[in-house]
Amino acid sequence: MKDYTFSERGDLLEVLDRLERVDGWLGEEIQQNPRGRGRSGKTISDWFERRGGLDGVNVIPGGSPGGCCNTLIVFIGESDDGNVFLNRILDATNHVGVPERCRGQTRNVVFYASWWNSLAWAREKHKAALPGVLWILKMPFAKPQVLP
Repeated sequence: MKDYTFSERGDLLEVLDRLERVDGWLGEEIQQNPRGRGRSGKTISDWFERRGGLDGVNVIPGGSPGGCCNTLIVFIGESDDGNVFLNRILDATNHVGVPERCRGQTRNVVFYASWWNSLAWAREKHKAALPGVLWILKMPFAKPQVLP
């Protein structure tokens, strides 16, 4: 596998920088409400959008579908269960792999995930084996990593 530097991938550095800010918002929320129930991917996605989002990216889960963008962000929250996790992987692979959707246009997929199931990804990643698409995992308070 190629050793990518994120700067080679267009707007990806800006996207990852913006997700670092989501880390800050989550940290503030946890400090204000440490015993609060877990945040879902939809909740995090809504926070992201309310705080300005980012032009030129697609978001799952999101609102109404828009045009295809270079980068897709997929949010998985701590209260999302295993079925939601698998559905988000399926939604992302359909987004970038189905010709009628964004195949050939979306080059970066970033999972912003509060938790990650490496075994489930290992079983499902064959669906993500698309030429030219970089799959990245960004967990809160951690550096992004390219998924195998």
